[in-house]
Amino acid sequence: MLRKFILIICLVCIHAFGVLGCQSLNKSDVKDVSQTEFDIKLVPHRGRVDRQKFVSHITRQDYEDGQLVRDKNQSVDFEIQSTDMSLNENIQLLVETIKKTGTVSLNSMALPEEGESIKYVYTPKGEVIKVDGKPEGTLWYLSPFPIPEKLVRMGDSWVSKEQWVDAQSGLVLELELVGILKRAFSCFEKDTCLEIEISGGVNLPEEVKKNMRYQSKMQGRILFNMTNSAILWSSYQSGDDIVMGDKRSKNRSCTMSYQVFPEQESIEKLITDKSCDPAKESSKKNPFL
Repeated sequence: MLRKFILIICLVCIHAFGVLGCQSLNKSDVKDVSQTEFDIKLVPHRGRVDRQKFVSHITRQDYEDGQLVRDKNQSVDFEIQSTDMSLNENIQLLVETIKKTGTVSLNSMALPEEGESIKYVYTPKGEVIKVDGKPEGTLWYLSPFPIPEKLVRMGDSWVSKEQWVDAQSGLVLELELVGILKRAFSCFEKDTCLEIEISGGVNLPEEVKKNMRYQSKMQGRILFNMTNSAILWSSYQSGDDIVMGDKRSKNRSCTMSYQVFPEQESIEKLITDKSCDPAKESSKKNPFL
């Protein structure tokens, strides 16, 4: 169960705001604007309809007395469509999964299953106000990605900590993430795009950690269009290791997303490798630079 938590937050981060809109991006459009201060926030675009494709791969290995007793691989590819229904400064998205290949539960990742529609409401700073039909304090209410409260420049970092109650174990878990502004450039002539590095992990309650050795790690990058509040592309690697007595569980996952609709704004042609490898330690490089 713990192996899913990092993957879940990655997918929430990707789907919620990667569908708010973008324009066609060419490498020749990139112009450095790294000396500027940025107020990173989400801006509503009522009536906007967008789609993103996702590729995810999960592996799990269980050992007893040093012997491998379970080796499981799962993958899921899916396409999300989001419609912006915002009425004020808060962002209201009607999110639908229109295509899915694979057996991994998308609900377990705080996403709608194929054919299901769910409305999410967020503040400009990414706080989840409401998810229709989902109880507060659960995984569904984690912010999509860490957004700084203050203005930031190139190289600045910020920390985000959020807690939720795991539905299966009842444990209160904490997601701690660090965001770093790695690159800022002018894109589509008038827009501003930011490359943000995100790292961190899931923290367990102290009383639980007394009975085990536990390590959780996540590392990824997103390309964020500030003008349209769109995540144009993202790549994440995550994993956790749990040791309890003579038993050990090793879990790894990866996720990548990219915009495919509207057609004139698709960046699919720039993604030369549409797969991801959970065994790798680092995420993919920004394909636009």
